[in-house]
Amino acid sequence: MDFPIDAHLVVPHTARMSLLDTVVRADENSLAANARVREDSPFARDGVVGSWVGIEYMAQAIAAFEGCRARDRGDAPKVGFLIGSRHYACSASGFAVGSTLHIEIVRQYEEGGLGLFDGKITGDHVTADASLSVYQPDNAQQFLLENGA
Repeated sequence: MDFPIDAHLVVPHTARMSLLDTVVRADENSLAANARVREDSPFARDGVVGSWVGIEYMAQAIAAFEGCRARDRGDAPKVGFLIGSRHYACSASGFAVGSTLHIEIVRQYEEGGLGLFDGKITGDHVTADASLSVYQPDNAQQFLLENGA
């Protein structure tokens, strides 16, 4: 796969919930992406997206990582779920609208659809890092039906 690529090609999010713009690099264990903090973001208030949304930027980078792997196999991106974060720290209270964020994720563990990733965001005078747990079932709709969601 040649980079950079449009994140919409590998992330199953749509419309305003699609936060990433470009995947700039991906390999067997990591991915780097860029995102411009947009004014029309559903999370933007008074020119700022709260720092807590950094978890979602990282989660979408993990989705892009899995989407790149699916694309290499000739498959479409699949839905996955953010289970949680063991740690999240951000150097600011938010991300300024109009700023560009660089998001990197590194896979630490993956087995049976469960994964653990370290994530990092750098941007205009802000940094954030986290460890995220994710789950990607073989069939998301069936998983949701079977688990009462």
